[in-house]
Amino acid sequence: MKHFFPILIASLFIGFIFTLPFVTLVKQDALVSEFEKRQLAKLPEVKFNLQSLVKFPRQFEIYFNDHIGGRDQLISLYNTFNFRVLKKSPISSATVGEKDWLFFNADGELLDFMGLMQKDFTTLEGYRNVLESRRDWLAKLGIRYLFLPVPNKMMIYEEYLPLRVRQEKGVTVYDQLMDHMQKHSDFTDFIDLKAILLKAKEERQMYFRTDSHWNLDGSLVADRAIIQHLQQWFPQLQTLELSDLKRSEIYYRGDLAILMHVQGAIGEKVSVLEVKDSCRNKIDQKLFGFVNKNKKLANDARFLPEINGCKGKPLKALVIHDSFGNFLRPYLSEQFGKVIYMNYSNFTGMKEWIVQERPDVVIDQRVARNLPLSLAQDQEMEKDLLQEEFKWNEGTCLHLDADSAQSAILDSHDLSVIKNSDGLLINASGADPYLVYSCGKCLRNGETVVHISLTSPQDTEMQFYYTTEERREFSSVFSRILHIQKGDNELFFRVPRPGIVGKIRLDPGTVPGQYILHELIIKKTEVKSPVQ
Repeated sequence: MKHFFPILIASLFIGFIFTLPFVTLVKQDALVSEFEKRQLAKLPEVKFNLQSLVKFPRQFEIYFNDHIGGRDQLISLYNTFNFRVLKKSPISSATVGEKDWLFFNADGELLDFMGLMQKDFTTLEGYRNVLESRRDWLAKLGIRYLFLPVPNKMMIYEEYLPLRVRQEKGVTVYDQLMDHMQKHSDFTDFIDLKAILLKAKEERQMYFRTDSHWNLDGSLVADRAIIQHLQQWFPQLQTLELSDLKRSEIYYRGDLAILMHVQGAIGEKVSVLEVKDSCRNKIDQKLFGFVNKNKKLANDARFLPEINGCKGKPLKALVIHDSFGNFLRPYLSEQFGKVIYMNYSNFTGMKEWIVQERPDVVIDQRVARNLPLSLAQDQEMEKDLLQEEFKWNEGTCLHLDADSAQSAILDSHDLSVIKNSDGLLINASGADPYLVYSCGKCLRNGETVVHISLTSPQDTEMQFYYTTEERREFSSVFSRILHIQKGDNELFFRVPRPGIVGKIRLDPGTVPGQYILHELIIKKTEVKSPVQ
């Protein structure tokens, strides 16, 4: 009897040691981890060459770690212990707040809340330019544009964040952008949902406790704000009232609980809202025929646009959105005759489709953490809008052509120049060629439009630097990068405020070869002011 317990413990230990490999051998390999939201390693192929044999042990170790039997259960047990006992997140991309509120803090969201992602004035001016350009480009097609930035969860429910995080609160990019647009732009077709959601949460919960998204009450508040804004153009649109909806409850485990692998330990009761007299299709239909500009997604039907709506109702809408937009779909589909939803492309990638479909309105929704990526400059759209403006604009600050481009050079690097009948022949001998010119007539604190006619030996990138009143040395902060192709290029772009003061620098490309600068013209332009 005295040997029973040692034998039992040894048997259990040996059983545990051999159980995991046995389960690993008999179970079918998964391709994707549901909990970690990533692809799992595949069994490495053995090739009888030195390079393959050297790599095989490490590759097999990664594969084994991903597929060992009971892996998910062990991770779940460990993570649940951290969550329930230690009250901390087992992963770096999520934060455990008070009363078991979970927050997503990757993609810069936590840093943004702490004010560590703030943008300078020039970057904010670039965002302004993008939004005004989208509005103006769509207006030429007779289409309205509504921009809908959605606050991060931390911005609405900061009271549930850990105290250490709340104490470090700063100014977010969302707040910067809203303030900048109100002070410096005539573009007013955006909705500041932050104030609206903060007020609405006094009556109902607007975001899930265990998920990174807003819930159906939050998206309903946003939908009402959208329709109320659109009614100035389309008075026939009707908002959805609570009396139009039926409410039920389900038990829900959100994406953050799953990401943390603690969905067995936490969940929440949430409301499901459904329109009583629904006229939309229950399932959004795939819109075949769309060619995704993202080549990785082009041949996958999962990433096609989807369509819904109510037959007999007027108006067509295109909604470009991220995952938050999925919660708007059940409402918007009831309010338009046709709604096209695109969750896997940005505005630039949808331009050809917009021209083809000619919706009445484009609704451009992005959560706050995605704002910088969603407001990237669109070189072709900018050119399309500025070419016409450039023709009638007479305020020339600088004009370089075949006769003046060589004599006006202040400095150069990695190149030699020869004047010919076509322009300035630039022989770039290295990867960093540039020319420096004076721009003494350019207006202080003004906005300018630049036109460059350039022939390039290869597909490459041209970079245009400028100095400002405060920054007299060239910096990438005060520059524009444009993609150019082999052959002739006609480039049009804006230089935002604070504007050019002093000098400009032209980097024609990043590859050696022969470039031709045919013409460079800089003109002052009237800066649009907010509508009073």
